[in-house]
Amino acid sequence: MPLKTLLLLSYLAALPARAAVIRLEAYGPDGRLLDQAGLRSLLDPAQSSPGSGLRLAAPAGAPLEGRPWWVEGSTTPAWSFEGGSRAVASLPWPVPDDGYSTVRLEADGTGYEDGRVILVNEEAARWAYSSMQESLKERTGAWKPAYKPSLKAKGLVGAAKDAVAAATAAAERRERARLFDRALGAVSVAWQQVLVEHGRQTAADADAKGRLRWGLTLDETAAARPLDAPRLAKAVDEAGANWVRLVFGIPEDDPGFAKEASFTPYDELVKALAARKISVMGSLLDSLLWPAGASSELCAARATALAARYKDRVRSWEVASEPNGTWLGGAGKTDDEAVLECARRAATAVKAADIALETTATLHWWDGTAPDGRHGLRDWLAWAKGRGFGDGIDAVGL
Repeated sequence: MPLKTLLLLSYLAALPARAAVIRLEAYGPDGRLLDQAGLRSLLDPAQSSPGSGLRLAAPAGAPLEGRPWWVEGSTTPAWSFEGGSRAVASLPWPVPDDGYSTVRLEADGTGYEDGRVILVNEEAARWAYSSMQESLKERTGAWKPAYKPSLKAKGLVGAAKDAVAAATAAAERRERARLFDRALGAVSVAWQQVLVEHGRQTAADADAKGRLRWGLTLDETAAARPLDAPRLAKAVDEAGANWVRLVFGIPEDDPGFAKEASFTPYDELVKALAARKISVMGSLLDSLLWPAGASSELCAARATALAARYKDRVRSWEVASEPNGTWLGGAGKTDDEAVLECARRAATAVKAADIALETTATLHWWDGTAPDGRHGLRDWLAWAKGRGFGDGIDAVGL
């Protein structure tokens, strides 16, 4: 029996009796069979996540026990988990000539059982191809406007199908992995073409123009030159945007907007945008501006002052900006309970100004790449909803 197999079996024997184990086979871009250290380095070159970007969950979505899930000390890559009979995985994975993307390994949604051995290169490409096909079916059917693929898009989708078929026919494992990597690259190119084309078709559709929000963000520096407000609003209009997310900064010595002078720069910008019939979503406290030790009293004060001032022209307010981030108030200093309370009080203050005002929250997209088990999107959302997050909030986005 090979030495690597003996080492893996010895580590598996030391695991709790109820822990399930999935063994992995993965080849790097250079065709090298990866050991566990090599695979984790490929997934997370900067070592920014304790789990190397991995998240294991039950097929229904709930996280499985055993984080960070890697079998400690094993040379052969393996994951162990408890609390369920099957697991699906999400993780960062390199796409040939296109950086990294989050992929799901899920065995067509059923998950992997104890003792399963999977070829990661293959499972990543199969999931991507299947997801693209599902997306195409929806876009050409139920979506409005329905997608009409060009000859180029059809050719690229066909090339992706052929690449998956060629990889499936390969028997030798290293070659099979190489061909599935190539197939993943082909899927990526095809899917991007589909998204670009359908985006352009939607933007040109008269009904969609009035139905959808085409927006961009103006950060706190946009109000620095009030005299430039008309020029800036004109540029936004010419870009085709009908919405703007306007970030309200933190005026020096007046973070709660208690002074009349604090509003002046924003008065001109809001006025110029309104003149162009551009709708505004006001960001009450952007995550990158979150001051150390920010209190719920400050959030409520800002919401009260800003909503009262602009409620006739700003009908949507972002009461939480990336509340599942770890940088609010400074790296490592985020007080999660305080962030939730700030969102709750800000939403209450906005609705007090006018119950018809829209309140929104924008979450940060990450899962296994989060630095801990709290702040990944799905884990944080489950935790926050149990503490009332969402009450008083009309829309949540990413």
